Amino acid sequence: MRIALISDIHGNQVALEAVLADIDLYEVGEIVCLGDIIGYGSDAAECLDLVRDRSSKILMGNHEVFTIFPFNPRDLGGAAGRGIEHAREVLSEEQLDWIARRPMTEEVAGATLVHASLNNPEEFYHVLKLRHAKKHFQHQDAPLCFNGHTHNPIIFEKGENWIESCKPPDGFISLNPRSKYLINVGSVGQPRDDNPSACYVIFDTDKYAISFERVEYDVGKAQKRFEEAKMHPSVIKRIAKGH
Repeated sequence: MRIALISDIHGNQVALEAVLADIDLYEVGEIVCLGDIIGYGSDAAECLDLVRDRSSKILMGNHEVFTIFPFNPRDLGGAAGRGIEHAREVLSEEQLDWIARRPMTEEVAGATLVHASLNNPEEFYHVLKLRHAKKHFQHQDAPLCFNGHTHNPIIFEKGENWIESCKPPDGFISLNPRSKYLINVGSVGQPRDDNPSACYVIFDTDKYAISFERVEYDVGKAQKRFEEAKMHPSVIKRIAKGH
């Protein structure tokens, strides 16, 4: 079976629709979402409904937490704060109640799912370097874990006495059954690896392999929607540059 893993959509409906269309080209049996459906972008309600309709498992991301709990958006800074304000303006009570019931971790096909790190998932630590991955792996029991949060696709591999990282190569990547992996699936709506194309991962459970998929979408159309909703200018520029 093939499982599609998406994360960090951030209210970018144009990117999400392009990714879902791409997923439909593959024989994918299940879609799971690792959180941060909302925040930054203009289409929080629409993205939430699309993800709820298509995904079997959906995690709580930090932007969901910021939206449903009494944070002052001004404390988060301009871009993040404006995204939270907008989400609170457009989401229904039913949608907010549903968000509040999302789990911090899940499992699919023997793999663990988390938005950020298994090192205190509710703290949303960034796993960017080997030292961060080392702390995460101390809490990972399953051989495979998928995360998001940093918007930066990367593979961390742990052997008996070592940890390495690598950027995703092209095509399907066979995984070593003797290693543990933490695989960041990148971002659908706001990539930050100098590639503006939407990013997601396909996990082939039969072949024990993964592939990182990049999907070009109409960034200009997304920017126009962001502008109409008065989202922060830095976000409007960022989605065109991928950083």
